[in-house]
Order: sequence, then structure tokens, then C-alpha cells
Amino acid sequence: MIEETKIDTSSNVGAALAFASTVTEPLVLTVPFEDADETIIVTTGSDGGAEITPVRDLFAAHASAPERRAGTIMVHDLASFIAHVNRDKRPDSVIFCDVHSRRLVAVLDFHGPADKAPRFGQDRIAYGFELSSQIRAWIEASTNRDGSAKSMDQKTFSRLIDDRLGDVGEGSLEPGSLAAEFARRRGIKFAAISDLIAFTRTIAAKSTTESEEIVDENTGDVSIQYKKRGDLKTNDGNPIAVPQAFVLRIPILNGLGATEYNIAVRLRYDIDQRGLAWRVELHALDKYVQAAIEEALVIVRRPEDTTQLAADVLAERDACAEVAASNDADATHDHIRARSLPSLPGGCGLPVYMATPPA
Repeated sequence: MIEETKIDTSSNVGAALAFASTVTEPLVLTVPFEDADETIIVTTGSDGGAEITPVRDLFAAHASAPERRAGTIMVHDLASFIAHVNRDKRPDSVIFCDVHSRRLVAVLDFHGPADKAPRFGQDRIAYGFELSSQIRAWIEASTNRDGSAKSMDQKTFSRLIDDRLGDVGEGSLEPGSLAAEFARRRGIKFAAISDLIAFTRTIAAKSTTESEEIVDENTGDVSIQYKKRGDLKTNDGNPIAVPQAFVLRIPILNGLGATEYNIAVRLRYDIDQRGLAWRVELHALDKYVQAAIEEALVIVRRPEDTTQLAADVLAERDACAEVAASNDADATHDHIRARSLPSLPGGCGLPVYMATPPA
């Protein structure tokens, strides 16, 4: 049998003990919450403050299902982001694009308009735009951690070009493109793959101890004359022509089907007592990254079902082709593009806000 303990309240100690026994007893309350009553337990914490615990939280671990979805799922390519958002999106879901961190965040349980109830905003899908392995390899080879240009010795430079020949592009460039304008304004011609192979494999066999730059004052072409230390003769007696620039044709962003871009690469070098120091400079890389992200956002904004969108694109294309044909007396039906339905990847069909998502 448990006996009731009597506390002497005639002294200050007894009064304190009596007060403590009242505030530490759990208090069970029922309060209205949203569309149902909520049972809570009020206790006193170690710091003397009140602690409130919903009864349902005590049994949440044993529930057959959670009350709501919460958490952030990180996906690793744009296609997975679109597919997962389309699987779980709701009428009030929205997408935020944080341009500074190059990140997409879909808040699936976002607040509705002002006349609708707010939501928790804790069910999210995120995708960070990742640069492709190709562009990362060139950035690592050409740029120091502080953003300055990285210099390479002759052997390192030769191996870089030889190892990454698959990234080099050839053929005509679209007029007005960044790479085409780069060459036009400087009056230079991009080196072909065969030119780069011949150049890098030739200098790989040359001595680096003594080098001399030769500039043709009539054409502006640059060559390098190599000499061996202690030998009055050159290796073969012929100077080596140096390409001024070449073009990379590689994707900017990671993922299957990512668009490839033509990126101009300027080739520079310095000659000092140690020999040649080479640098490769990627032209306007920030603009290519921005263009790749903007192109990805165009896809994300598209409706999930692109049938009608494709039909609209087709009609607009045919109208433009017919106008062009009517303005040309010699135009024939062959000049009009084939009227086949264009293949357009579906998107999420959700609003995309250029902003940082709420915390």
C-alpha cells in the first residue's frame, strides 16, 4: 500500500516542495486545431519552462502511415527532376530557380493563392545543375582555384590536347554565334583536328630549353623555332606553326541528351628561361552556362503533354515557310521543311519563379 506523503508547508522549504509538486505534474489539455481537436500534454522541462507534446507525436512511430509527406529528394539529372515532379505534383505546386546556386527546387505542397489555405512547404524535389564531365575537365586544365589562368609545361599541354581530341569540333559554325563572332572579330581561323594533332605531337618531341617566337609581319602568323641546349643546330631546321584557336563541341550540363555547344578556345603561350608555358582560355564560358540553364528552363516550363504545343510549333513553322516560299519566285515545295510533328520533350507544366525558395 502506497502511503501519501505529507509536506510541511510551514517553512520556506516545505512551500517550495509543495509548489514543485504542482508544476511538475503533467497536464492534459484538449484544444481546437484546424478541423479537429488536438490533445496535448503540458509538462515542465529541466529549465523550468513548459513543454508541449501532442499526444499523436508519441504514437507517430507506430502509425501505419505519416500524416503528411516531408523532406527533400535530390535528383541528379533534369529528366529525373521532371519525371519525379510530374509524379508527385499538385495543383498548387511551384518551382523555384535559384540562379546564384544554379539549383531548381520544386515545392510540391506550396501555399495556394491568397484565398486558399497555406501549406507546410516541406515536400520538395531539388536538382542542382551539374556541369558535364567534358567541360569540367577543360576548366580544371585551364583555370586555377582562384580563377586565374593555369599555365602548363609543354608535355602537360601536349597530353591534354591528345587526351581530349574527342571534344574538339569541326565544320562550319552558325553565323552570329559566340564562337563565330570570336573568330570574325579577331580575324583568325579555327584549327582543324588534324592541325592540332600535327602540332601537339610535333612539339611533344621538341626540346623545351630554348625557344624563339617568329612572327610573319605580313600575315600575322606565329611560329616557334626550337633549339637544343649545347647544339647550334635546330631539331629539324623548320619552325612550327602555332594554332591561334580551336573549337570545342561539348555539352555544358550533365545528363543524357544535353545540348552540345561550340565553344571557342584561345591558345596562348609565354617563353621564358624554363621554356614554353601554355594556356588554354575558354571564351565566354559564363554565357554558355547561362544559355544552357535557360534552355533547360524552357523544357521545364513546357506542359507534360506536348501534343498541342508541338502542333502549334508545327503550324508556326509552316506559316513561316510558306511566306518565305511566296517571296521567292524560284521557290518550290522542296524548300519547305517536311511537315512532320517535331519531337518536343515534355516538361512539368508548373510556374517557374526565378527566386530563392523559402526556408
